[in-house]
Amino acid sequence: MNSVILSGRVTADPELRKSEGDRVFTSFILAVQRQSKVPETDFPKITAYGRTAENICRCLRKNSRVIISGKVRTRNITDSEGIRRTLTEILASNWEFLDEKPNSGGSDIAEISTENATQAEQY
Repeated sequence: MNSVILSGRVTADPELRKSEGDRVFTSFILAVQRQSKVPETDFPKITAYGRTAENICRCLRKNSRVIISGKVRTRNITDSEGIRRTLTEILASNWEFLDEKPNSGGSDIAEISTENATQAEQY
């Protein structure tokens, strides 16, 4: 079974981008506290596609507290210098605010924040 649930804070405002095939996506880092005697933090890369990515970019900001669920994905990439690297990331399928709902003045942000986002599209 490949299933992950993380709770943490967004380290920077997520930005919506387009892939070569014109698919929208976002990638951001989540600061996740380890539960141990000595406080430690992990910083996994979170990636989302399609409507999930659009909603994340519309609603989450730096320092937002959020729960992300999805699966671990490992893939090989070639960087700009031609060096082959292995990238491990969390492919987000669902997310939810942990902070109070924003005072949005009637916008749909609060509704989007608590929805179960659509399943991540297959890559």
